[in-house]
Amino acid sequence: MTFAELSSPRTIIAFNGRAESGKDTAAQYLTHMHSFHRIAFADGVRDALYALNPLVCVEQAITTHGAIYDRVATVVDTLGWDTAKQIPDIRALMQRIGTEAGWRIHGEHLWVNLAIKKINELPADHAIVITDLRFPNEIEWLNSLKANPMNTIQTVKVIRPDHESTLTAGSFGTTSHISESFNLTTDTVLRNDGTIDDLHSKLADFLSTSPQPVLSRNAPVPKHNAPAPTTDAM
Repeated sequence: MTFAELSSPRTIIAFNGRAESGKDTAAQYLTHMHSFHRIAFADGVRDALYALNPLVCVEQAITTHGAIYDRVATVVDTLGWDTAKQIPDIRALMQRIGTEAGWRIHGEHLWVNLAIKKINELPADHAIVITDLRFPNEIEWLNSLKANPMNTIQTVKVIRPDHESTLTAGSFGTTSHISESFNLTTDTVLRNDGTIDDLHSKLADFLSTSPQPVLSRNAPVPKHNAPAPTTDAM
């Protein structure tokens, strides 16, 4: 399987990092403050799991009627994906759909090509932020785009020193899954070792000092309220 083609030149920033390192919070800054459009390689995984809609165990009876087990769609509709994907059963199912039932069967570029399809459906002047750069073929695709000087591509590893993930291994194992195991080499390393405002300041510095003009195709649209903190688990 080969990579699909982008239909137009793009500005793309892709974040890599461990669970809860701050990738989603960084992406929120770009979407809120600079009108980037958020894409995840796992978007197709979420769509598949939502359509399958299995029963999952929900800790501390957090969904409807105090249920211990509930359908994925009910959990997502109640809590949203950002919270739902932190539940061990849901996280483990996403990992298995993405890997064991996904690219290992249908080809390693399955989720990359679905992401490219979503990008191609957007207006050509929309800058893209990818929140879940994890696999070698994903960074291979991004690096291949640099051959076209009309593209602006930056890969960023977000690290959060001395932070222990609140995610548990669960029945299938989650933090030890292959999707969390690759140590990718990125263009930039961003240390998330302070407050959310500190992270925003570092992102602003990154945007202003990057060797490539990452905002050149997407004029910033300031917002009055900074994005609220989130935890990125997938």
